[in-house]
Amino acid sequence: MRGVALRRFLFGIGALALLQTAIWAQTAPLIGDAFIAPGAGSNYGATVSVNVGGPIGYQGLLLFDLSKLPPGTTAANVSGASLRLFLDRVGVAGTINVYAASSPWSESTVNGFSGPGAGALAAGPISVSVAGSYISIPVTGQVQAWLNGAPNYGFIVTTGGVATAGSPTYVFFDSKENTSTSHRAVLEIDLTGQAGAAGAQGSSGSPGVVGATGPLGATGPQGA
Repeated sequence: MRGVALRRFLFGIGALALLQTAIWAQTAPLIGDAFIAPGAGSNYGATVSVNVGGPIGYQGLLLFDLSKLPPGTTAANVSGASLRLFLDRVGVAGTINVYAASSPWSESTVNGFSGPGAGALAAGPISVSVAGSYISIPVTGQVQAWLNGAPNYGFIVTTGGVATAGSPTYVFFDSKENTSTSHRAVLEIDLTGQAGAAGAQGSSGSPGVVGATGPLGATGPQGA
């Protein structure tokens, strides 16, 4: 019995340690995606792709709702965050940079005159070269900054360099309007949580009822 009790105790300690370092993934909903052509008044919020780069220098915009994370989530709970994009087509391979957008914007109205600028660098340069593949971009620091109180205006994606032969990087990511693939951008956030306090010990059970007296046995044979 002591061996069984010891094993249960050790198992409980191990389970508590695992619970104290539990990590689970959450996804923040994508509530806006678009691209802009700097210096042009056209709106591209309803297109099936988010264009980045090219001769015009398109810039992609992505906005995620962090208010949908579990109540009480803070920057200290974020152990990692990744922006996952689906690279649908590659015009010219190269690199991109991901920045925090510097001002508010709306998917249905943003254009090259009203679009935000690039704030703090969240990640980059990131290589983009293989069409039909996902790209996972680490953006932990930026998500933590938003949860620490920095205004969340989403990400702005720009070309991060010039490809070979002097052509600018030109790539096309799937938008949430692309119903043929449904490969919308995803912001995945890994959260850690601490175990709750131990509950109070339960009360002892009441003694059981004494059983009835059994019948008297037969008299044994007389001895010699």
